[in-house]
Amino acid sequence: MLDAIEWKKLPFCWLNADQQTELKCKSEIRQYQMGEKIWSQETGKYQFFIISGKVRLRDEMNKPVVTLGDGDWFGNLQPVFKNCKAVAASREVKIIYWETSLWKEFNHPQIDQFWSDQEEQNQLTLIESSNLSTSTTNSNGLSCTRSNTLAAGSSYPVITRNVAVATNASATLQPTFTISGGGDANSVNNTVTNTVTTISPADSWRTQYFGTTNNSGAAADTHSYAGDGIANLVKYALGMNPTIPATNGLPEMKMTNSRLALTFNRQKSATDIVYEVQAAGDLFGFSNATVLWSSASNAYGGGTNASQAVTVQDAVDSTTTNRRFMRLQVTRP
Repeated sequence: MLDAIEWKKLPFCWLNADQQTELKCKSEIRQYQMGEKIWSQETGKYQFFIISGKVRLRDEMNKPVVTLGDGDWFGNLQPVFKNCKAVAASREVKIIYWETSLWKEFNHPQIDQFWSDQEEQNQLTLIESSNLSTSTTNSNGLSCTRSNTLAAGSSYPVITRNVAVATNASATLQPTFTISGGGDANSVNNTVTNTVTTISPADSWRTQYFGTTNNSGAAADTHSYAGDGIANLVKYALGMNPTIPATNGLPEMKMTNSRLALTFNRQKSATDIVYEVQAAGDLFGFSNATVLWSSASNAYGGGTNASQAVTVQDAVDSTTTNRRFMRLQVTRP
């Protein structure tokens, strides 16, 4: 079951090889059936990761407050759940868990930030789950409905919704929110439009691995966080983990019909950078290199796949020259 964990994703990717090995050795694996209690504050200090299935958290009155699924976390490292108990909510639930003391021993600031972010997200989820009696979607967007009566002079708790934004969305979005119904006597103030600033795919990737959108320090485009000489931006462009030394995934070169050919993996989500394959007659001549291929003029051809293997062949026959070099250059416009 440990094979189901994606060790290149948060927060596992921030652990070194020895820490990942320790985590594997000290993990506990359990399977639960529908209705079985998995955890509460009284059962000990543990942190749980859901491999598959649904887990429902119930409050002190045994009322359901939120349902978690594959890839979600819960446990003592997230105090928002301190008054809840976790119960299996599907026919079969597969769980991996660890003692919280193990995670604390790693003493990693980015992992600590990860738990803090999880705590914030869980808090929003609990608010969302407790506020809405029903919710539906329609052709105009999202519709939320309440059936309980609102007393004069009072207000409902906050309703929070998370919205996925396309990678090619504009820099700013302006969602509109409208409320109506009941005995509302003044409809003039029922609509509000809010301006939301989006972040680029590269900055989203940077946040995933470094916990920040700032292009500086260890998270800078030109910095090699793993110390292998491969810049963070290049690893972004090639779909690599910037926190570990590169062992595969780099561009490959070969000779095809007496011409050099370079192959690299183009990422579908990397719409905010430009890939260029260049060729030159010597290593110091790339300032005047020939651009053989550019993503600026070539649409992504991988369909729904996350990446596309792109092969570009040199225009010069190697038998007509003494030296020939090719490289992949990645830039942010």
